[in-house]
Amino acid sequence: MIPPRSLRADDLVLSHFSLGRNHPIEDRISAAAAGGFAGVGLFAGQYLTLRSEGLTLDRLRGLLDDADVCLAEIEVLAGWGSGTPSDAYWDFEQAVWQLVDAFECRYVQAIGPYDGSIADAATRFGAVCDRAADHGAVVGLEFLPFTDIVSVDDARRIVEAAGRSNGGICVDIWHHQRGSNDLEAIGALPGEMITGIQMSD
Repeated sequence: MIPPRSLRADDLVLSHFSLGRNHPIEDRISAAAAGGFAGVGLFAGQYLTLRSEGLTLDRLRGLLDDADVCLAEIEVLAGWGSGTPSDAYWDFEQAVWQLVDAFECRYVQAIGPYDGSIADAATRFGAVCDRAADHGAVVGLEFLPFTDIVSVDDARRIVEAAGRSNGGICVDIWHHQRGSNDLEAIGALPGEMITGIQMSD
């Protein structure tokens, strides 16, 4: 198995939402292995459900080891942009870091919405990146047509204002085409600002 933080640009990851939100974890991992993926993504919300049903980190590690697939990325932080995140949000974020630490995941995804101005969003996104850095992870901000971070330009303004070396942008082709659909804006992104590319997840 390739360690998550050693994945290369040509290593594919079966992102969590490529399958159903609550697709069985055993089948998710075996499908990734059968398809030649180096890793899988996991929605921390499903992990919390599975944990409540008795899934342990050791059991999850065994499934991954048996399939020779790593846990590469964790989805999805939504709520960080609030001026006063809820207790439920902080519990969710703690589960994200638990997974990142246990499996040395490379990547954590974040989405809107946010309260206030772009400057407010940048401050809060920067704080997420700082917490991620404590766990050795990078954070990708995904723009979505159904949040207030609609376009790559929206995401870029937040990421640039935050100014964190481990913070960047996730470009999801599915959402891009159904949203702003501005290839020139994506083409203008510095390569180092792109933390991940998702294809039809």
